[in-house]
Amino acid sequence: MKAIKPFAPTIQKVKEIVPNKIIPRLEPALMTPAKNLARLETYRPLSRYHQEWNHPAFPWSNGMRTSLVCVFLMALGLAPITRSYSADEKAKAVEKPAITFSLLDLNGKTHSLDQNDAKRVRAFVFLSTECPVANGYLKTLNELNTKFPNRLEFYGVVSDPSVTRTQAAKHFTEYKATFPVLFDASGLLATALKPSHVPQAFLLDRDGRLVYRGAIDNAWEAIGRRRPKAEKHYLADAIAAAVDGKAVAISETTPVGCLVETPPTKGEKAKVTYARDIAPIIQARCLNCHREGQAAPFTLADYDQTAKRAKQIVRVTQDRLMPPWIPVPTGHDKFVGERWLTDRELDLLKTWAETGRAKGVDDDLPPAPTFAEGWRQGKPD
Repeated sequence: MKAIKPFAPTIQKVKEIVPNKIIPRLEPALMTPAKNLARLETYRPLSRYHQEWNHPAFPWSNGMRTSLVCVFLMALGLAPITRSYSADEKAKAVEKPAITFSLLDLNGKTHSLDQNDAKRVRAFVFLSTECPVANGYLKTLNELNTKFPNRLEFYGVVSDPSVTRTQAAKHFTEYKATFPVLFDASGLLATALKPSHVPQAFLLDRDGRLVYRGAIDNAWEAIGRRRPKAEKHYLADAIAAAVDGKAVAISETTPVGCLVETPPTKGEKAKVTYARDIAPIIQARCLNCHREGQAAPFTLADYDQTAKRAKQIVRVTQDRLMPPWIPVPTGHDKFVGERWLTDRELDLLKTWAETGRAKGVDDDLPPAPTFAEGWRQGKPD
């Protein structure tokens, strides 16, 4: 193994300014082959140590000094060593979720997810009975389900503890889902794959390795911002590569949709509670639409309905997407019926969502609101 000529003769000079106890670890590093020292040039951020090495004993170029600094730090165990990995090594490093169970779909059929004798690629897409973004993708998912016959197992997943099997079955029948929808009643699949949103896709290759996770496509830039047409089809492209045994080019994207909520804490000793603080905000700002028979996709009429969506409520209110109100409250006279949330209201919603979503006591609940029905704009001309 050939050593670097400019470095090999300089060990004595290094000893002049390096503590003796370091020399046994530094000396082998100074004999590192040229190709490895070339890689060390990538650690230029470490060149801040260069001033300490600007010693007359080292009449070398800046690049050579930087390399020596990196060699020194590598010998101390302070600098990482980069290396290239083979395709086999990369494949072994890919996450392999612990899916060692079977689940029933909404039609009662058992799917043995711990077995894959046919060596098919598997796609799991977490869905919701309420999220408008997830519901809007069902047609796209139906098409994906039929695009790769005999090479792909395609599943929808419902893992919401507040939704019953009957409710889920009715919903996906009405939306005409043609793929099996697994009812993850105990959260087994959610625990294994850890979705953060609905919809969110997970793709496992024929050996059960997770090769893609994230958005279905880029139709949604963010909540409230949808492109006229998807330009990138992340899940479809990942499936096409996986069924052909090829590497997936994009292995992870950020999903856009409704946040996956955890069950609320039932504590009563909290500074912000639903009964005293949150219910009045919901009734005044949200219930006009988020009640039975109105345009909103779900109701917020009581504690359970509100608590299960606490994080999503925080997100859409902090982003000023909800309540829907375009004018900012400055620079003009106040509008009648203005829906703009105050900073205090936003803080209360956020604090409640982050501190256990306590219900509080019923004595603090405001009376149930009443709403005018029918035409509310006065008598037409």
